[in-house]
Amino acid sequence: MKPTDDCLYANVWTKGPSPDGKKKPVMLWVFGGGFSLGDASMYDMANFVETQDVVAASFNYRTNIFGFPGAPDMPDYNVGLLDQRMGVEWVRDNIEAFGGDPDRIMLFGESAGGSSVDYYAYAWEKDPIVNAFAAQSGTVQMSGPFAPADDRTEAWFQVSSKLGCGGREAGGPATVKCMQGKTPSQVLEAIPTFAGIQAIVGSFGPTYDGKLVTRDFDKRALAGDFIKRPYLIGSNQNESQLFVQAFGPVAPSASRGVSDGFNCGAAKAAYARSKNNVPVWRYHYSGTARGQVNGSTHASDVLALFFTDGKAGVGKTFQDAWGAFARDPENGLKELGWPMYDPKGDTLVRIANDGSEGVDFVKADMYDYDCSTLFAGYMTGAEKREEHSQSGVARKVSRAARREYKRSSFVA
Repeated sequence: MKPTDDCLYANVWTKGPSPDGKKKPVMLWVFGGGFSLGDASMYDMANFVETQDVVAASFNYRTNIFGFPGAPDMPDYNVGLLDQRMGVEWVRDNIEAFGGDPDRIMLFGESAGGSSVDYYAYAWEKDPIVNAFAAQSGTVQMSGPFAPADDRTEAWFQVSSKLGCGGREAGGPATVKCMQGKTPSQVLEAIPTFAGIQAIVGSFGPTYDGKLVTRDFDKRALAGDFIKRPYLIGSNQNESQLFVQAFGPVAPSASRGVSDGFNCGAAKAAYARSKNNVPVWRYHYSGTARGQVNGSTHASDVLALFFTDGKAGVGKTFQDAWGAFARDPENGLKELGWPMYDPKGDTLVRIANDGSEGVDFVKADMYDYDCSTLFAGYMTGAEKREEHSQSGVARKVSRAARREYKRSSFVA
């Protein structure tokens, strides 16, 4: 397919209005792809409409250099995130015609889509539109090599120079004007190719602008400076397995570090919501989809959500939970028996652990043993003392979890 910048389309799946005239909850999907690639049409949401009796929707947004150009002196660095806001506004303004309730929109996404959901929660506190969030394997606080860089300028000038538009000496406005005269194919072909993890996440993504993307997300999280609506968040057991080929032969610790980045990011986001009395649920998926050999890798939850019929097995577990959350963000998961997240209690929801198709509940310590340094700035003095007093117990639990992790993780 030939690249085009005519891409800002929305998709809607619906059975139409209910016979009784009641408007249905809306599940609005944000696709992932490292902010470098992706397409909403890859995800068929017909099963949600069939099994959960909701209206489902998704939208495209500009990715890569088109959505996050990084050129200096631009009024907006993160137009891809602004596209997402426009998509939400379109759904609000039009979804009632499809039988949906504009006051009951659940925004959910995975990977870069999960991070986008979290960016949205911080950026639009004064005008939320949506009433529930679900962030899968992605947050603004995710640590490690997948966190957005704050400077895309050098990459921008590499592309502009290759296209004959000049480099840093030409300046931002001049290179932008010149680049606008190039075709999307020409621009994409001029983007440098990389080895390693950057080959996946690319050179262009959310950039610090002081508006949509800020440098103080940790501080804002603790202060509750975000949309205080119910939140569902989680990650997968073996996130790193999707990325190990990009690293080449690596030590197990490097592979664990990738998975820890996703897990600890979810832990921090859930902790901040819990601390600010926002209803929050946290899950950890460790199942294996048909045909997978490396366990629950990055995006395994997407397979369960979108690529099963949702009538049995893990697919039903996921779709029923997400549907319940969309219908009633404050009580739907409670009715399924899911406890709200409390870092101190048995409230981490494990999905499909040890080959099961259901859920069980454990302390987050089982998986958060490598997150302590990330939480150093999060905890009060009393919380730190309590954690220290419980560290012996946590270490025992962590050893068991680490053994489980090593059995299923990549070893060079």
